[in-house]
Amino acid sequence: MLVAHGVCVQRVVAQKKFFLSVQTTEQDRDVLSKLKLQTVHKDSASVIIYIKELLAHLHKQSYLLASADSLFFRADTVIALVNVGEPFKWASLKAGNVGEDMLSAVGYREKIYTGKRFSYQQVALLEKKILDYSENQGYPFASIRLDSIQIAYNSIAASLHYQTGPFIRFDTVIVEGTARLKQKYVAAFLRIGQGQAFSQQKLARAEKLLRQTSYLTISKPASVIFKNDRAYPVFFADERKASELDGIIGFMPNEQRQNKLLITGELNLQLRNLFRTGKALGVKWQQIRQASPRLNMAYEHPALFNTPLILSANFDLLKEDSTFLSINRQLSIAFHTGMAGKVQFYSGLKTSRLGNNAQYKTSEILPQFSDFNLLYYGAGYTWNNLDNYFYPSRGFNLSVDGSAGNKRILKNPFLEQTLYDGVDITSVQFSIKGHMANYFKLSPRSVLLARLEGGKVMNPYLFRNDLFRVGGLTSLRGFNENFFFASGYGIATAEYRFFMEATSYIFLFYDQGYVDISTYSKSKPDFPSGTGVGVSFSTNSGIFSLVYSLSQSDERKFALNFSKIHFGFTSRF
Repeated sequence: MLVAHGVCVQRVVAQKKFFLSVQTTEQDRDVLSKLKLQTVHKDSASVIIYIKELLAHLHKQSYLLASADSLFFRADTVIALVNVGEPFKWASLKAGNVGEDMLSAVGYREKIYTGKRFSYQQVALLEKKILDYSENQGYPFASIRLDSIQIAYNSIAASLHYQTGPFIRFDTVIVEGTARLKQKYVAAFLRIGQGQAFSQQKLARAEKLLRQTSYLTISKPASVIFKNDRAYPVFFADERKASELDGIIGFMPNEQRQNKLLITGELNLQLRNLFRTGKALGVKWQQIRQASPRLNMAYEHPALFNTPLILSANFDLLKEDSTFLSINRQLSIAFHTGMAGKVQFYSGLKTSRLGNNAQYKTSEILPQFSDFNLLYYGAGYTWNNLDNYFYPSRGFNLSVDGSAGNKRILKNPFLEQTLYDGVDITSVQFSIKGHMANYFKLSPRSVLLARLEGGKVMNPYLFRNDLFRVGGLTSLRGFNENFFFASGYGIATAEYRFFMEATSYIFLFYDQGYVDISTYSKSKPDFPSGTGVGVSFSTNSGIFSLVYSLSQSDERKFALNFSKIHFGFTSRF
């Protein structure tokens, strides 16, 4: 009985409430009425804490003399005698000895601080802007304070007093850890050269650039050693196995030969951080159908001539059995902007030639494919703040680029030349592509990927070998690689990943696509989709992946006999 009685008493005490009663003048009551005071609290300690928070709030609202003069406790009520007082105003805040360039950069205007309500938060923000500006101009030890302060009739007048401290320049960049990088490359890539004025913003940007590389992992935040008016940035980076060699074997129904399997293949070689200078070389080969190979070779050269410029070269060859052969050559220059952005400018030449010309000798109309040359120029922008290069769990990735070029149709000698009557041999062709991916960390082990990508090519005389190629394991899953020809397309993806380990996960996905197959002679929209499951897990020898997918389009419905299984193995070294 005593135990039960004790429990009962504790329950009553826990449920007891305390009330706050604020007593003040009529003028102060108008100020407090706008704050919607909380009058009911769980205990007396909560009431005291709330009164302190109330006074702090009033101080921020320019009532610098607000106070709780007395507190009285009567049973379950706390009576507080609160004096709000008059709000303080700025009489003036003079620039003092702060330079005009700095004042303009931080947005200081004297009229902002004349006759307006005083706010020490506003002053603190101004001081922070001045110090931030200073530490990015070579003065990390600068100081700022209010000077010549005068208070009269609730008005405050003051002036700024600024001291620069010593001028600091960058010296040698130090990289600690197992990362293998040449000193000249690091300084050029991170844009931190000896003799440059110290900048905290440059340090933050440099660490962001290192985190975005595929061949490094950052073990802890960067630091700085100051010595003899010199700053030595220290980055803690370890080498990561980033070069890749992988292959994929696909087994799928042979749609041309019933009850037969079609075996496809792909080989991908990516070499990263060549010669310890961040250079990259990639070779990708695909054999999707018989006599239909695709070869892509890419080279990237960062820190070109010890500058922040990045030079890239790309060669892409696509052969469509005996129908046509297209070759695209592209050269680009890029540079990083801000923390996570990159701007790219490029130029390229795409040539396409018909294959078996003899088949067109008796053609009475222009074929769907053509011979042409396309010289184009373009620009692109990339934003990437993913938290992990290979296994992101949160962050946003965006890329968009557009190009315009002069297209020249070549008259095929095997065709009747009158078929080209009415066709503009030269014209302007436009192209735009975009990609967005957002990763949401739902729990410590689960990640949701939402992705949207698309493209559009525009020209009054489009042929099928002008169009994008869509479909396959990296775009619209459940279809053969390069299955669709598309003048315009969009693909929305939702993918759920559950991580069993840091580098191993199972996933469910759904891809919804829109494909517009428009050429000079016809237009046909389609809404293909694909869904499936997969697994990717790491072993001592590499990364193994398995994907099972189903798909549907206007030409076929969901059916198990059209399902696709893709096996992949990636070796990182």
